[in-house]
Parts: sequence; C-alpha cells; structure tokens
Amino acid sequence: MNYKFVQNILKSETFNDKKISQVKTSDAKRFLIKFQQDGRYYSTVKTVRGVLRPAFQMAVDDDVLMKKPFGFGLAGVVVNDSVTRETITKDQMRKFLKFIHDDNVYCKYYEEV
Repeated sequence: MNYKFVQNILKSETFNDKKISQVKTSDAKRFLIKFQQDGRYYSTVKTVRGVLRPAFQMAVDDDVLMKKPFGFGLAGVVVNDSVTRETITKDQMRKFLKFIHDDNVYCKYYEEV
C-alpha cells in the first residue's frame, strides 16, 4: 500500500471533509473505528493511520494544532483481527522443491525458486 492508495480511500470518507485544524482525537478514533466496521482489515487501518499520523504531527509542529489527534495507541481503539501465518518446515520445503524439480510442468521454474 502506498500514499496514493490511502489518498483514494480518504476521498470517499466524510473524515476528509474536515479542516485539519478541526480534527480532534475523538474524531480520529471514530474514523478508524468506522473504517474497520466498514470491513477494512486491521492492516489497512494501521496503514491509513501510519500515513495520517505524520501528517497531523506536521500540523502540530507548525502550530496549526495543539495536540496530535492520531497520537494514541491503535490497540485500544480497533480490534487486531490479523491472522498469524505459519512458516513451512524445512522438510515441507524440501518436499515442495522436489515436487517442482520432478514435475514435467513446473520443472522449468526450479532454478528460479
């Protein structure tokens, strides 16, 4: 995800209609909660906050805001619904590579893997 992605997301949000000087911490929390309730995954919410947080920090640094609206911990606001992925074992990796090596179709990709 990148800044353009976040920018496109924010275009459709009512949060985007507020002037930066009017955004309070409660607005920021409400926005992220609604964002997750609308079906966005935790990682997307975290990414959006990761873009907005420094932008609002710049507003604080430039005396546009007194306080950082996104200066709170994310864990206390939205649910971390991320699923931990398990890595494959060395034995599973060996079997997979052997399959690729021995297969008539996939053998051409063996050197790339």
